[in-house]
Amino acid sequence: MKKLISAFALLVVVLNATAQMKDNKTPEQRATAVSERMVKNLGISPQQKISVHDLVLKEVEKAQAIKAKASADKKAMRTDLKAVRSEFETELKAILTPDQFTKWTAFKTQMREKRKDKKASGSKADDGGNDMGLN
Repeated sequence: MKKLISAFALLVVVLNATAQMKDNKTPEQRATAVSERMVKNLGISPQQKISVHDLVLKEVEKAQAIKAKASADKKAMRTDLKAVRSEFETELKAILTPDQFTKWTAFKTQMREKRKDKKASGSKADDGGNDMGLN
Protein backbone atom coordinates (compact mmCIF):
# COMPACT_ATOMS: atom_id res chain seq x y z
CA MET A 1 0.00 0.00 0.00
CA LYS A 2 2.84 2.40 0.86
CA LYS A 3 4.51 1.63 -2.47
CA LEU A 4 1.28 2.40 -4.30
CA ILE A 5 0.89 5.73 -2.52
CA SER A 6 4.55 6.57 -3.13
CA ALA A 7 4.23 5.70 -6.80
CA PHE A 8 1.11 7.84 -7.12
CA ALA A 9 2.81 10.77 -5.37
CA LEU A 10 5.80 10.45 -7.70
CA LEU A 11 3.49 10.41 -10.70
CA VAL A 12 1.78 13.59 -9.52
CA VAL A 13 5.15 15.32 -9.04
CA VAL A 14 6.32 14.28 -12.51
CA LEU A 15 3.07 15.42 -14.14
CA ASN A 16 3.23 18.78 -12.37
CA ALA A 17 6.84 19.28 -13.44
CA THR A 18 5.93 18.40 -17.02
CA ALA A 19 3.03 20.86 -17.00
CA GLN A 20 5.27 23.62 -15.69
CA MET A 21 7.89 22.90 -18.33
CA LYS A 22 5.20 23.18 -21.02
CA ASP A 23 4.25 26.63 -19.76
CA ASN A 24 7.88 27.80 -19.87
CA LYS A 25 8.48 27.31 -23.58
CA THR A 26 10.68 29.87 -25.27
CA PRO A 27 9.22 31.86 -28.17
CA GLU A 28 11.34 29.74 -30.53
CA GLN A 29 9.94 26.52 -29.05
CA ARG A 30 6.39 27.81 -29.34
CA ALA A 31 6.91 28.88 -32.95
CA THR A 32 8.35 25.47 -33.80
CA ALA A 33 5.47 23.66 -32.09
CA VAL A 34 2.81 25.74 -33.84
CA SER A 35 4.41 25.40 -37.27
CA GLU A 36 4.74 21.62 -36.76
CA ARG A 37 1.10 21.43 -35.70
CA MET A 38 0.11 23.34 -38.84
CA VAL A 39 2.10 20.92 -41.00
CA LYS A 40 0.23 18.05 -39.37
CA ASN A 41 -3.27 19.59 -39.31
CA LEU A 42 -3.27 21.84 -42.36
CA GLY A 43 -0.73 20.24 -44.67
CA ILE A 44 1.29 23.42 -45.16
CA SER A 45 4.28 23.37 -47.50
CA PRO A 46 7.91 23.67 -46.33
CA GLN A 47 8.00 27.31 -47.48
CA GLN A 48 4.74 28.04 -45.67
CA LYS A 49 6.16 26.35 -42.57
CA ILE A 50 9.11 28.76 -42.56
CA SER A 51 6.82 31.76 -43.03
CA VAL A 52 4.42 30.56 -40.33
CA HIS A 53 7.30 29.87 -37.94
CA ASP A 54 8.64 33.40 -38.41
CA LEU A 55 5.17 34.91 -38.04
CA VAL A 56 4.39 32.94 -34.87
CA LEU A 57 7.78 33.83 -33.40
CA LYS A 58 7.08 37.52 -34.00
CA GLU A 59 3.56 37.24 -32.52
CA VAL A 60 4.70 35.37 -29.41
CA GLU A 61 7.51 37.87 -28.76
CA LYS A 62 5.09 40.81 -29.12
CA ALA A 63 2.59 39.15 -26.77
CA GLN A 64 5.28 38.46 -24.18
CA ALA A 65 6.44 42.07 -24.31
CA ILE A 66 2.88 43.30 -23.80
CA LYS A 67 2.32 40.93 -20.88
CA ALA A 68 5.62 41.94 -19.28
CA LYS A 69 4.91 45.67 -19.31
CA ALA A 70 1.16 45.68 -18.64
CA SER A 71 0.99 44.03 -15.24
CA ALA A 72 -1.34 46.61 -13.67
CA ASP A 73 -3.71 47.51 -16.51
CA LYS A 74 -5.31 44.21 -17.56
CA LYS A 75 -7.88 45.86 -19.82
CA ALA A 76 -5.20 47.66 -21.85
CA MET A 77 -3.19 44.45 -22.01
CA ARG A 78 -6.18 42.53 -23.43
CA THR A 79 -6.77 45.27 -26.00
CA ASP A 80 -3.12 45.22 -27.07
CA LEU A 81 -3.09 41.41 -27.26
CA LYS A 82 -6.25 41.43 -29.34
CA ALA A 83 -4.57 43.82 -31.80
CA VAL A 84 -1.52 41.53 -32.01
CA ARG A 85 -3.74 38.49 -32.65
CA SER A 86 -5.69 40.38 -35.31
CA GLU A 87 -2.47 41.38 -37.08
CA PHE A 88 -1.27 37.78 -36.81
CA GLU A 89 -4.47 36.46 -38.37
CA THR A 90 -4.28 38.95 -41.25
CA GLU A 91 -0.68 37.98 -42.02
CA LEU A 92 -1.46 34.27 -41.62
CA LYS A 93 -4.31 34.57 -44.10
CA ALA A 94 -1.80 35.87 -46.66
CA ILE A 95 0.47 32.84 -46.08
CA LEU A 96 -2.14 30.07 -46.13
CA THR A 97 -4.35 28.97 -49.01
CA PRO A 98 -8.08 29.68 -48.58
CA ASP A 99 -8.69 25.98 -47.79
CA GLN A 100 -5.87 25.90 -45.22
CA PHE A 101 -7.14 29.09 -43.61
CA THR A 102 -10.63 27.61 -43.37
CA LYS A 103 -9.19 24.49 -41.72
CA TRP A 104 -7.17 26.68 -39.33
CA THR A 105 -10.27 28.67 -38.40
CA ALA A 106 -12.20 25.44 -37.74
CA PHE A 107 -9.30 24.08 -35.66
CA LYS A 108 -9.12 27.32 -33.70
CA THR A 109 -12.86 27.14 -32.97
CA GLN A 110 -12.56 23.51 -31.91
CA MET A 111 -9.70 24.31 -29.51
CA ARG A 112 -11.66 27.23 -28.05
CA GLU A 113 -14.59 24.89 -27.37
CA LYS A 114 -12.28 22.36 -25.71
CA ARG A 115 -10.90 25.11 -23.45
CA LYS A 116 -14.44 26.18 -22.53
CA ASP A 117 -15.38 22.60 -21.71
CA LYS A 118 -12.26 22.07 -19.62
CA LYS A 119 -12.74 25.38 -17.85
CA ALA A 120 -16.35 24.46 -17.08
CA SER A 121 -15.20 21.12 -15.66
CA GLY A 122 -12.58 22.89 -13.52
CA SER A 123 -9.38 21.78 -15.21
CA LYS A 124 -6.75 23.81 -17.05
CA ALA A 125 -6.61 23.89 -20.85
CA ASP A 126 -3.80 21.74 -22.21
CA ASP A 127 -2.93 23.66 -25.34
CA GLY A 128 -0.98 26.50 -23.80
CA GLY A 129 -3.99 28.75 -23.55
CA ASN A 130 -4.39 30.03 -27.08
CA ASP A 131 -5.10 29.02 -30.62
CA MET A 132 -2.71 26.31 -31.74
CA GLY A 133 -0.62 26.93 -28.66
CA LEU A 134 0.14 30.58 -29.13
CA ASN A 135 0.99 32.97 -26.26
